[in-house]
Amino acid sequence: MITPKILAHNISHTLHTARVFWALIVRDLNVYASDFKRYLINYTLSFPLIYSFAFAYIQAQVFFGKQGPRLGSIMFAGNIIIPILVVTYKQAIELLFDLENERFVDYQMSVLSARLIILERIVFTTFFTFIMTLPFYPVAKLFLGSYFITSNASIMGALAVLFAGSFCCAGYHHYATMLMKNTSQLGTLWSRVNHPLISFGGFWVPLYIMSAYAPWFGKLALLNPLIYISEGLRTAIIGGPEFLPLKVCVPALLGFGIVFLAFTWRSFKQRVDPL
Repeated sequence: MITPKILAHNISHTLHTARVFWALIVRDLNVYASDFKRYLINYTLSFPLIYSFAFAYIQAQVFFGKQGPRLGSIMFAGNIIIPILVVTYKQAIELLFDLENERFVDYQMSVLSARLIILERIVFTTFFTFIMTLPFYPVAKLFLGSYFITSNASIMGALAVLFAGSFCCAGYHHYATMLMKNTSQLGTLWSRVNHPLISFGGFWVPLYIMSAYAPWFGKLALLNPLIYISEGLRTAIIGGPEFLPLKVCVPALLGFGIVFLAFTWRSFKQRVDPL
């Protein structure tokens, strides 16, 4: 039986945990405040300008003829995979570096459980990445004008995919870094895992073209979480029946993210407390 005294204690403990959790988020905000300008220049401005010019303008003009604007826009829409992956990666490796050197995480373990520490990291990374990638398509539209097709754009749909994609990649990269023994393996992650995920995740080729080339390959691509980011954003911005619908992409990304979060919880607990 829960007595008023026990109930009051549980409420007090929950409020204290929530305050500590929020304090760690504020701490991360302060840590990355000095890098905010650099992130804005690198990922909020440089990436959309370079990719939109290369894919939605030059490539469209050279290869696609009259269908240039639409096909160029289709190609460009999937390019956001790169900044999402890079930003979540940079956030996730901070924890790996900390485990090797300063071990600030030991202090965190004294005030929060291992699960809440990882949850805080993934929550912060998700929102940070989401904010960094919000201007990606507006910047490209201002730069390209009519060369970037957005007449069927769904703002809410695009926001949903961006957020779910940020959450998925935040969970993925935290789990990936927890599987590494040390930072010397970071290059292997990109060459052996991230690069194939990008190449077959809709960065270069939309899913409907993969499926038309080889149906089995299109089905295999559905195991790649990045395909749901590129397909979802193509649906939300360009529109068309050839892309996966939002009602498939958003739940898939959230599902992948939850699975990665669960795996990260387990790996992190084993890493900091192997007994």
